[in-house]
Amino acid sequence: YPLRHYKVAPPDPVRIVEHPKDQAVSPGMAATFRVVAEGTAPFRYQWRLNGADIGSATNATLALTNVQPAEGGSYTVQVRNPAQGMVISQEALLCVLGKDVLHLLSATLLENRTVCRVLICGLEGLGFQLLASTDLKNWTVLTNSTMSTSLYESLDGEAARFPARYFKVAMAPI
Repeated sequence: YPLRHYKVAPPDPVRIVEHPKDQAVSPGMAATFRVVAEGTAPFRYQWRLNGADIGSATNATLALTNVQPAEGGSYTVQVRNPAQGMVISQEALLCVLGKDVLHLLSATLLENRTVCRVLICGLEGLGFQLLASTDLKNWTVLTNSTMSTSLYESLDGEAARFPARYFKVAMAPI
């Protein structure tokens, strides 16, 4: 019998190539989060809401049905593979629009720490203002706009100039 040689390559670490996306839904609707990972399979997934594991949410897709306000928050997924690699996705925010038709979801300094990403959710067609303050007394209008989709992102390039920067949203004056 001829001698055969097999080369076994070490497993590739896991990496996320598509992160879950922010969403806004009304109560009772469905929301679906998805992640795409690469590396050596098989992958193990664990979805989290606000940092806490969601029991039995262990697939690449997290499908939520009949969403209620308590399910709103920050969703991430931890992905592992045989290379003992582990990564955590970027957060995806779920806004559940209830009686309040306008929400300030987050204000986060981006990696370069010179720009603040402000995320707002609200009913499509709703006029709103995004305001900023450094002392919680004097407010400056940053944006006067209308919700064209249920999620609105604003980038504030001035935020890093101040020791503190506060944001609020309000319905636009009629």
